[in-house]
Amino acid sequence: MAGHAFPQPDLVDGLRNNIAASHKLTLGAVRNAGLVIAGETALFALVRHADAATLRDRLAASHVLTRAFNHTPDMLRIGLVANAAEAALLTAAPSESLAEQGP
Repeated sequence: MAGHAFPQPDLVDGLRNNIAASHKLTLGAVRNAGLVIAGETALFALVRHADAATLRDRLAASHVLTRAFNHTPDMLRIGLVANAAEAALLTAAPSESLAEQGP
């Protein structure tokens, strides 16, 4: 794959631009959801949430890539969203997961 992609600077630039746009969209959705960003890379956002397992399940049901950590149950790694519709799902998920828990 690398041998195919790297000789094509337009392809590499396009991929970088897509990743940067998805990263910006993801971080905006995370912030709009009221989640606390604990860290980030170009491909992921690491967030804190009191019920990260429920949030993980909700996001996974919406096809948002997530990873929970056994050693830090209040942390969740969220993969990049691809578009505005996925960003909207990410923004809504924390409030929906809390509503599902009830009072």
